[in-house]
Parts: sequence; structure tokens; C-alpha cells
Amino acid sequence: MDFRQLLSSPDPQLRIYALMQLEERVDQVAEDEVKRLIAQALSDADRTVVEQARRLEAIFNQRQFGRRHNLGGYALFDDPQLLKEPASSFLKGYDVEQLRSAAHDILYPTIGRLHDIALGKRHGPVEKSVDALGLLRHPGSLATLEELARGRTALGSLAEALSQYSEQHAESLLLEMAIEAENPNRATALAHLGRLKTVDPLGALAAAAGDSSPAVRKAAATALGDRPQDTSIELLAPMVDDVEEDVVLAALGAMTRLKMAVALPSIVRKLQGQTSQKVRSSGAIALSRLESPESQDMLKRLLGDPDDRVRANAVEALGNYNLAYEWAMRLFPPLLRDENHRVRGNAALAVFRFNQQMALDTVKRMFGSSNKNMRAAAAYCASQIQNKETAQWLATLVLTELDTDVISSALRALERFHRKEVLETFLKVTKHNKAEIRTLAVSIVGNLGTQAQVGFLTSMFKTEKEPTTRSAIVSALAKLAGPEGLNFLPQYLSDPDERVVANAIDGLNRSGNLEVVAYLKPMLRHPHNRIRANTILALWNLGDTKSLSELQKMLDSPETTFVDSALYVMGAIGDSLRLVELGAHPMLPIALRDYFKRVLERGDGLRVAPISSVHPAVRATGEEPVTDRLQIPGAPVGSGTMKSPAPPSGPEPTSSAEFMDVIETADMTPILGTVTQRVNEEEELEKILMLQLSDPEGVRDRLRLFSTLYGQNAFARYLLLRGTDADDLETQERLMNQMEQGAGDFLAPLFLLARAFRKKGEVERSLATYLRVFQKELSLLSEMIEFGLRELQRSNPTPASTVMKTIGTIIGLKPDIHAVLGDFYLSEKAFDEAYRQFYMAHVAEPSDVSVALKLAFLCGKTKRKGLGREICQLVMQRDGPEGENYKKARKIMERLESE
Repeated sequence: MDFRQLLSSPDPQLRIYALMQLEERVDQVAEDEVKRLIAQALSDADRTVVEQARRLEAIFNQRQFGRRHNLGGYALFDDPQLLKEPASSFLKGYDVEQLRSAAHDILYPTIGRLHDIALGKRHGPVEKSVDALGLLRHPGSLATLEELARGRTALGSLAEALSQYSEQHAESLLLEMAIEAENPNRATALAHLGRLKTVDPLGALAAAAGDSSPAVRKAAATALGDRPQDTSIELLAPMVDDVEEDVVLAALGAMTRLKMAVALPSIVRKLQGQTSQKVRSSGAIALSRLESPESQDMLKRLLGDPDDRVRANAVEALGNYNLAYEWAMRLFPPLLRDENHRVRGNAALAVFRFNQQMALDTVKRMFGSSNKNMRAAAAYCASQIQNKETAQWLATLVLTELDTDVISSALRALERFHRKEVLETFLKVTKHNKAEIRTLAVSIVGNLGTQAQVGFLTSMFKTEKEPTTRSAIVSALAKLAGPEGLNFLPQYLSDPDERVVANAIDGLNRSGNLEVVAYLKPMLRHPHNRIRANTILALWNLGDTKSLSELQKMLDSPETTFVDSALYVMGAIGDSLRLVELGAHPMLPIALRDYFKRVLERGDGLRVAPISSVHPAVRATGEEPVTDRLQIPGAPVGSGTMKSPAPPSGPEPTSSAEFMDVIETADMTPILGTVTQRVNEEEELEKILMLQLSDPEGVRDRLRLFSTLYGQNAFARYLLLRGTDADDLETQERLMNQMEQGAGDFLAPLFLLARAFRKKGEVERSLATYLRVFQKELSLLSEMIEFGLRELQRSNPTPASTVMKTIGTIIGLKPDIHAVLGDFYLSEKAFDEAYRQFYMAHVAEPSDVSVALKLAFLCGKTKRKGLGREICQLVMQRDGPEGENYKKARKIMERLESE
């Protein structure tokens, strides 16, 4: 498909279609070519084309970053070079070695339990523990994985776990497993050899390609598809003639992924023989990426194949080719009457770029077919074409269709439009009588909606009875609520359905509000394993590394469900250390950095990262033994550990809780300054937040004492104000004055102050505080914009795209903002400013008659009568004497004449 030619078409619908098809095939087009096409589309005069180009740009950047660094297999800390990439801008200023050391040190005691499970020394599923070890990629786990590999333990997850590492030792172990003929993990190990970076697997793959075992040959073909080299094609070519069909299909699949022209003769030769339906179908897919006269001829022959799947794939493949108009209109139109839904749908999409009306007529007939598969195929075609007609057809199908499968297909097709105007259809479908349809509609509302739909979903939850739909509603609310989630999500934490509770926890995690911790901490004692596990993961993502102690308790549980959930969380923690996830949870790198600094300040070294294959026994106190220490990166060589300050006289408190007990019962005046230096202010505030739920009365005295010690802590003053008695006006006024002067960047106090001033009748003071809130929000948004522009100057589009998406979510992109501002100034009778805004709005969209008439009216108010009369005359000529706008323009004209 010639995307450049399509993007140069004068028809904007064809340009949109080209971008849709490029999105489907973005992995098949050269990176530089995709960038050029996106740049061309971003400069398009049509707004819809530009919107589609922005969507494609975001998808392309995300995929390119993941592909380039193989984030599916390697952690951030295994490849510091990732820090040089655009998507890692948020980590600039961090020392990656410190973060890596801190993460390994924190995970040290917990991972040891996984080793014991993997080696059978502790109760738990071995396969799942090995999976988690692979996701965590702790260097000390290699000893355990090696012991399992040497023992030839039959584990399908072992090779996958080793493949996650980028270290030479792990890759050597994989290669050994792949070479050993009797190793039960040989086939799974072979399938991962194509991605090795430090060891050459060619010899092992060549031997496996000729092995007597079909499973081994199939695995070798799979691995060769990950190595874009001529030698890979040389080994794959004979495999397309293998006696085992599964091996042939694997070889064709590998050639499809490689997209190398040298593979073409082997594929064509195979298709010329008597092959099975599956082979012909896979061959057609392979040819879709290898355009040549030979492949074109073969695909034309396959158009007459008796098998529906083969014909459908052949049509799709030829639709990707740059066919001449005459050939395309000779090949595809006869297939628009094919009895198979896939063949007809693919033919309609192939015809669309040559004859839009013919394609649309076909899709419309498919929507009206009595065959449900044909209607579902029409929904897919509509999602690929994406114009007003297909959107309307889809909406009608969703609201009138009786078959559940077709409705689901139509909903997913409509979701691809990513336009706000389709939201109304999904909101209507949430009232469908079938629960699975309501659930799907709610999920899509969560993906496409905004905070404006929060009230609708909250009301829906109150009447919904189906558990799956109720949980989907809370999941959607979690996505849409943002920082406001703290206002209503906690109510779902007491729901009897654990899925609802789990989704509410996820939403609280997303809110990013400091007070979330107070609601999450009590959930660590929840009796349900899934709830407890989700809470631990949420707290970890929020930077609470101490929650791992609860995870250790779950791993020690005799209940299998608790161990399973804990292993799942361990794997998710491994994922959280990837670059993309750290961007989604910025509190985590901050916590890792702070942990490292605390270790440095107390004079300890980090625990040795490598853990022995047999984890040492736990001490009676429950504390993990530490036999060696690592020198902290950055400490002077030979300095040993740093010396801590001399302890004060008397017993020293060992935790923040004990410290609070001491200062509540003793005269602290002589040593107050000394002791407070060793109290972690953040930890104490976290304890107070947790007590807000369990002991709201007793926490007041604790808060007052905390505020005495840390008088500048805006969070403590905020909590104190929220907890004051309604009648204690003196205290309220004092705290409000303090917060009004020093709220910093914390917005919640300003909202609280504004509401309090309004209740007291101080309207002007309330308005001034609300305007300060908006001022701070604008300041934060301005910082984001400056960051995005700065990154664009460095040729880093990914963070700039993220900035655009974030700001768009918060304020929306309003092309008619000048008209909105004009209405505001007009209502306030600020005519000069209103004229300026409506003038810009009129220039931006001259066809908007309502804007033109308001501008004409303002011309009279600002002494620009000549321009006003010209505008009125143009409107009257366009609308005609019978039109409503004609009468309005005439009235304004008369007023201009009389003034």
C-alpha cells in the first residue's frame, strides 16, 4: 500500500483511511518512513486527519520504545543506557546505580522465600515462583535458576525466566539447556535463543533444525524468526518442506516476522505444491509483507481458492500492495459478492481507496444482512473506514441488534473511533438488558470518557445487581476519577464483592493523593487474599517499601491462595521496575533514592545483592540475617562504614511509634532537638494518616504534637483544620491564616479554605482563594508545557506527547476557546475584549454564523460599523430572506444604521 500517495490525496477521508491502515501495519513499515508519514499528516489542513495522526504518533512512539529496548525481556536496571532515551526524562537527575542497589537491597529477604519455594524447601507452587523470579530479575536469583537447570527439573517457566536476564551467565545456561538432547526443557529453551545478545546460538539452532523431534524443529524455527539474518533464511528454507505441518507453519510464521525478500522463493515454491489449507493460509499472510511480481501472481491464484480463510488472507495481502487502478478494479469487485463474511469485508476495504462509494455500499448491505457473521464483519470494516456514515451505522447496529456477539463486535469497533461524540451511544448501551453488554459498554466508557461521566457511573452502580458489571463500573470510575477519586472511591472498600474492592484500591492508587495511604493501610488486614495483594502492590507503587513485610507473611501462609497472590504481586513488582512503569509511578524511584540515602546516613552498607541458592534460616526475631555488606556507591574507598552520630543518653527509641510514646510521657525539653533529628517526619505523618480511620479522636493530640515538632508541615496543618471542632472558631481562624500564607503546591488546603470562607459569608475572600487554586493549577500546567517544548527541542517527541495527553485530559482541547471567552466578556459587558476574542474566532472559523453575528453586534459597540454591516450583508446573502439568521442579521443591520 502506497501510504504516501494516499496521504497526498485531495480527499480527507482517504487520508484518514491511510492513517488507519498505517496504524494496523505500523510494525511492517520502516521506522523512518513512518516518521515521515506522521510528519506529513500532522501538517494536514483537516483537523480530523491531524487528530488521527496524533493518535498514530503516540502509538508509534510507544511501540518503538518498547521494541528498541525489548522491555518485555529486560529491566531498567539491567540497561542503564535506557536513561538516554526520551521516555526516561523523568529519571534524569537520579543515580541509576543507587536505585538498582536500593531495589535489590529492599527485595533481598522477600526474594529469598521465592528461592525456597522454587527449590521445594517451602510450601508453594514451583512454576509460579520461577515465573516471579524471572520478572524480578534479581541477580542473586541466577544461583537458584542455575540449580534448577543443572537438576534438569521439568519446568516450562525456567527457560522463560532465564531469558529475562541480559547477563551472559543466564544466556549460557539457556544455550546449555537447548543443546542437551535429553533435557526436558530443551524445546522451550530453543524457542528463546533468537533473542540472545551475549552468546551466539547459531550452532545450536542449526543442529535443532535437523533434529528428529518435531517439537525441537518447531522451536528452532520460532527462534530463527527473531534473528533477521540471511543465515536464518538459509536454515528456514528447507523447513517449509518439513513432513510435520506444525514445523512448516512455524517456519512460515518466522519468515513472516523477518520480512526478508530472500525468503520469497521458498514461500512461493511451497504454495505451488499440494499443501494443506493451514499452510496456504499462512503462506498468504507471509506474502502480504513481501511484494513482488511473483508474490502478486501467487496471491491472484489464491483468490480462487476453495477455502474461505485462504481467500480472505489473499484479499487482505493484495490490499496491502500498490496495485494499479485497472488491476484493483478487476480483482476486487467480484469478491464484494462473496458468500464469506471475511472475504467480502476484506474486499470492501481493498476497494475503498480506489472507489469509496462502491465500498461503502457493500458495507451498508453487510450491516443489513441476515447473517450475524456478516454484520460483525461490517462492524470491523466500519472501524477501519471511520467516517460519519460508518459511525452512524455502527451506533444503529449497537442499539438495535439482538445477537450478543454482534453487539460486542460493534461496541469494540465503535471504541476504535476515539471520538467524544460516540460516548452517547455507549452510555445508552449501559442500560442494555444483557449483563455482558452492559459490562463491555461500561469498560469502554472508562477508556473514552472523562470526569463528566463519574456522576453517571456512580448512579448506575447504585441500581446495578450483576457482580461483573458492578466491578466494571468501579474499574471505570478508577480510570476517570483522577485526584478526585478520594472523594467517593473509599465507599467501595466495604463492598462485599472482592472485585469491586480490588478495583477501588486500584483507583485510590491512581489518585496520587497523600490521604490515600490512610484508606489503603487498613486493607492490609483484609481476609481476602486478592484484596491484600492488591493493597501491597498499590502501596509499593506509591513508594511504601515497608509493605513488603506483609507480602512476606503471605508467602509464609499455609493457604495456597495467599501464596499464589503473593507470587503474582512479586512478579508485578518486577514489572514496576521497568522504565515505562516507573514513569507511571514516579513515587517509586523517589522512595528507592530515599531508602539509599537513609542507609548511607545511618552508616550501614547495603546487603550483598547475590543471594545464595539456599536461603539462610530466619532469626527468631523474624529479622533476616545479614552476613556481608556492600560498600555504598559513592562512599570513599577504604572508609568502611560511615560512623553514626553519638547516641543520646538514656534508652533510644527504635521506631517512630516508640518515639511518640516517649515524648508523650517524658519531659523532652533538654533533648528534643537531638531526638527529633532521628525521627523520620514522613513515616510519622504516615502513621497519623492511618490512625485517621482507626482512631479519629485519639489522633488529634498526636497531630498537635507533630505540628509542634514540624510547624511548617502543610499536610499536618491541613489535617488539623479538618479535625477541628465546628465551634472552635479561634483555632480554625489561626490554622486558616497559616494555610492561606503557606499552602505551597498542595491544592487541597486552598479548596478547604475556599469552602470555609464561603460558609462564613466571606464571598470575596472565597472567590480570591478559588482564583489562587486556578492560578496554581495554571502554573503547574505551564511547567508541563515548558517541559514538553524543551523535550521537543531535543527531538524527544514521546514526553511531549504525554504532556499533550495529560493536559488534554485535564482541560480538554477546545478549538472554539475564543468564542467561549468572547461570550464571557460579552456577558460582563467588556465589549472591547469581547470584540477581540470573537474576531479571532471568526477568522478561525468563518462559516460559524453565530460567531459572525455576535462579531457584527460588537462592531456597533466598538465603533466599527462598516465591518459590522459587511458581515451582516454576507450572512443575509448566504441565508436567504426566509432564513432565521437572515432575520437576525437584518435586525443587527438596522441597529447599526440607527446608532
